[in-house]
Amino acid sequence: MKYEIIIDSRVLEDFAEAFEYYNKISCSLSTDFNLNLLSALDKILLHPKNYFQISTKLRRIILKKYPYMIVYQIKGNIVEVKGLFLQSANPLGKKRF
Repeated sequence: MKYEIIIDSRVLEDFAEAFEYYNKISCSLSTDFNLNLLSALDKILLHPKNYFQISTKLRRIILKKYPYMIVYQIKGNIVEVKGLFLQSANPLGKKRF
């Protein structure tokens, strides 16, 4: 099955905040963070059901080398990205879902 992705606008804001944080440290670090995020999104699109299920509706994938996870939901052939969280955060405790 071919999947489409929808990214919540709040996720884009969270990404911009994280990107800016890494960019203040190093331009190459922020570029690497961006590439890791895009790689994780590609993996989700290829095999969305392969990643850890954190609730009956939500799944997550952890970014390589960065303490972030992407939380998403599968609805038919649509993957809805619901959040970008620090791994130390509890995504189920957020009011977004």
